[in-house]
Amino acid sequence: MQPGFLTKLPFPIRPSNAYQEAGQPVPVSWQVIPAVVLVIAIWLLVGLFQLKRLSRWIVVTLFAWWTVLIIVRMLFPPVVIPNPVRVYLVLCIPIALNVACVWYLTRKSFREYAVSYAAEKKRTSTRV
Repeated sequence: MQPGFLTKLPFPIRPSNAYQEAGQPVPVSWQVIPAVVLVIAIWLLVGLFQLKRLSRWIVVTLFAWWTVLIIVRMLFPPVVIPNPVRVYLVLCIPIALNVACVWYLTRKSFREYAVSYAAEKKRTSTRV
């Protein structure tokens, strides 16, 4: 049984769905993958809120990769789309948001702010 909020995620769910469709029991290792993906996502978000460099660059990489995948899917759709203009216009929204996020997180001023925030946080924690 898959959690409801993870049923739309294609990567972590696809292997277990193949087992279920074949009528075979899903191995435990495939059942754990959605939980691992959720834990990694939470870890990345917490690190991003704390302005940690590693989390920031992982998020930038994931957003850039996601944007590339959306564009490739737009150029080479897996099925024939009856009204492609509407779909392309709707897909421009996540593309624009991803590009804006990547741009914002990679700006020099934001990087300098993140470094100064980390230094201030470190100074504050050593005083207490």
